[in-house]
Amino acid sequence: MSEIDLIDKAIERFAAKHPRPHTVNYGQACTMLGITRPTLTKLIASRTIKTNALGEIPITEIDQAIAAR
Repeated sequence: MSEIDLIDKAIERFAAKHPRPHTVNYGQACTMLGITRPTLTKLIASRTIKTNALGEIPITEIDQAIAAR
């Protein structure tokens, strides 16, 4: 088994034991994006990042914001 295969297997095991949440709160989003709460509030107000009906931020929005950098 190559080193890459071992790394892939380790990542799969970690992901199985630590699933990603479907949504995050503002504090978690700020930490994940490395931004301040006022900056996050501006991104939400401009609809760059969208929230769900409960005011939580879908993890897909976080992924898209990170990919757009």
